[in-house]
Amino acid sequence: MPNTIAHIAVQTLISRGLLRGADFKWILAGCVLPDIPWIAQRAVAGLAPEFPAIPLRLYTAVQSSLIVTLILGVALAFLSRRPVQTFAILALGVVLHLLLDATQTKWANGVLLFAPFSWDLLNFCLLYTSDAADE
Repeated sequence: MPNTIAHIAVQTLISRGLLRGADFKWILAGCVLPDIPWIAQRAVAGLAPEFPAIPLRLYTAVQSSLIVTLILGVALAFLSRRPVQTFAILALGVVLHLLLDATQTKWANGVLLFAPFSWDLLNFCLLYTSDAADE
């Protein structure tokens, strides 16, 4: 997946272009929402290496899917003064994040947009990188 700086740059430009007056804090939240389960997975793998890897990976894949991340966005939007506008910013951020992730091929992977209902990977195969941290 593209790095966090690329996500912030691309998503801020598009979000500010489409949603005038979008609060930068909510744009940042939309940038990281789909990655929270992957960050948690690394923490669990480091702190509890005896935890079974396959169930952890499946849980992470489902939690980072479009549908589940949008549900998290709804919950977060209710914490703001303008929940509808905030959800629009978060939803746009989540969609842009996942589409940006789908541009990159790394270990023949892709993005699971509709897990657990569909396990089809979305991958545009535009960029290929070898990430030494995942090897």
